[in-house]
Amino acid sequence: MEVPQRVALAVLASALLVGAGAGLGWFISTRSPQGGACATTSVGPLTVENETSVLGSSLATGSVQAFGANRTSVIFGGVSYYHRNGEPFDSLPAAEEVSPGPSSIGPSSVDLTARLSPYFFEGGIFPVVWNGEEWLIAGQTTVDNESEGAAVLLQGDAITNLTGLVGPIFEGFGIWIAGWDGSGWLLGGNSSHGAALAYLANGRVVNLTGILPNNVPGDWVQMIAWNGTGWLVGGRGVFGALYQGRYTDLLPGSPFGPGGVYAFDWDGHEWLASGSPTAVVQVQGSSLLPGPVLPPAFRGWVNTLVHASGLWIAAGGSYAAGGGYAPQLELLGGVQPGSSVVDLSRCLPGVFSGGWVQFGGAAPVLSSHSYLLVGEGGAVPGSFSSHAAAARLDLPAAG
Repeated sequence: MEVPQRVALAVLASALLVGAGAGLGWFISTRSPQGGACATTSVGPLTVENETSVLGSSLATGSVQAFGANRTSVIFGGVSYYHRNGEPFDSLPAAEEVSPGPSSIGPSSVDLTARLSPYFFEGGIFPVVWNGEEWLIAGQTTVDNESEGAAVLLQGDAITNLTGLVGPIFEGFGIWIAGWDGSGWLLGGNSSHGAALAYLANGRVVNLTGILPNNVPGDWVQMIAWNGTGWLVGGRGVFGALYQGRYTDLLPGSPFGPGGVYAFDWDGHEWLASGSPTAVVQVQGSSLLPGPVLPPAFRGWVNTLVHASGLWIAAGGSYAAGGGYAPQLELLGGVQPGSSVVDLSRCLPGVFSGGWVQFGGAAPVLSSHSYLLVGEGGAVPGSFSSHAAAARLDLPAAG
């Protein structure tokens, strides 16, 4: 499966919540049977805890697709599935803002779904990004079975609707990922014509879709990231570097030729990327080098790669032996082909069972060594029956 869970499930239809200081008790952890101490790493013990309880009812029957965070709160975005009028499923956008609170009270949550639904009607919320002043919240809106990309800027109580600017570029589908480079927003997704890419700054949008080579219907952009000087762009049929307005296609000659790239992160020196067919590569400029080798038991896809305390977290999903899905979590000891790879899937809380990890990362509200993985569990193949899931990973800070 070429596993664009962000797209394959949501087209039809990120960040840890722990205190930056011990004893703040911002979030109440519920230890699952698989939770707690998990493994000893080169930097110390890794622990995993179930944090699904911080998610509100809007996300209970659906999937967490993304998150964004600033120094005071975290906004989760996703979709909520439900049945209506005998139809197999319907969907609604879902979003929730969680803020820290005293340990005796716990976190405070604000359901943003009602405020945002008019902009994402029967669609979903996917990227949520904070740029230091305001939130970009984007995704898909669907009205009378007609879909297009949707986006708003949220600053305090003020909402600025950007759908009229960006929606037509993502006609027929939506916006699955977004990033900020200090001056503007890069938006990625797809339209009925294939993968789509746009740059938004100062109230104006530039359609960059034309820079994507060999773009055909069925392609999409699923992942973008900024490293301080340029962008890396990935998705189905898409893998390239965008520096100073020039796009370098990295897909030819890569192991992802028939598929795409869905996850990558920057460690301060180079990128590590993964995609389908399942493989991991180092990206150094325009050169690709072999990366760590995932175990044969990894029969699925990587949705997120996170550089953490000098190590790498790779998470996603796989096909269960008896059918259905199983969440996947790997700890990579480095970027070289011979780097250690430890399967920690057993450490994920049971709430992920029958599903996968969709997105992961850290946030300014966290310590430098805490990470959140979000996604869904209880997914039934061929249906939209699932529930939201979230887990916290803690690693000691690298010495």
